[in-house]
Amino acid sequence: MRGTVRHGHAAIDDALNISEIELGAPETDWRRVLRGVDVVIHAAARTHILREMATDPAAAYRITNVEATEKIAQIAAEEGVKRFVFVSSVHVHGGISQGGPLTEESSQQPTTFYAKSKRDAEVALEDVARKTGLETVIVRPPLVFGPNVKANFLRLIEQVDKGGIVPFALVRNRRSLIYIDNLADLLLTAAVHPAAVGRSFVAADDTTLSTPELWREIAVRLGRPSRMLPLPVSWLRAAARVAGKADLYEKLCESLEVDASRARSVLDWKPPVATREALDATIAWYRSDQRRLT
Repeated sequence: MRGTVRHGHAAIDDALNISEIELGAPETDWRRVLRGVDVVIHAAARTHILREMATDPAAAYRITNVEATEKIAQIAAEEGVKRFVFVSSVHVHGGISQGGPLTEESSQQPTTFYAKSKRDAEVALEDVARKTGLETVIVRPPLVFGPNVKANFLRLIEQVDKGGIVPFALVRNRRSLIYIDNLADLLLTAAVHPAAVGRSFVAADDTTLSTPELWREIAVRLGRPSRMLPLPVSWLRAAARVAGKADLYEKLCESLEVDASRARSVLDWKPPVATREALDATIAWYRSDQRRLT
């Protein structure tokens, strides 16, 4: 196996052959990295930026997520790589699920620069595959969590840890998640399964949780109270609109449910780790990390 890391980051594993390169940089010698490789799993991306500093965010997302991906896939094909597994995002189908869970056949309506860049990268890969014969597989996960999680999921854990009161008691949404080990297992399956070629797969754990359910699950593991006010969801929506936090309302109160039955039937795949076991591992990491930081 061969892995790539960003310059200055710790190696993935001493047992792996690590090529330490600047991911997405124009000067990267991808031919050297890809020579002799059979399968590429491409997960590197410019993801959601909490404090955006780029003067042209759309261009920044396109350079890393579309142009760099297309370049790597083209060189991979030229170097004899057989299969290219691309980690996209369920957000290419939009930020919410209406009228039922999202599937691979759901309409594509990305609403953020990140999601649009993932959709455009998928289109670019299809073009490379058509021209070169490179086998491509698209995997679209929802929110990924697990030890070392960052961004919104970590902030959620931190808020639960503070033990405050939240207004989610009447929220009845459905949110799909995927544990990092389950996503890795699906990617490895997609890398070798003959039926995966040319297909796209949305991905999710078996358990779908509402925001209140997830809050309670985290609270129990942290030994914190789970106090929730029964505020009408319409009030929360109005308050978020006034405060300019419509995106936060969407993440906390709307549904984003995924039907991953295609992966289960076509690839005979099942998440190896149950969601509640995954939450156990995630919160255990968080508590250990908090002890280290104090």
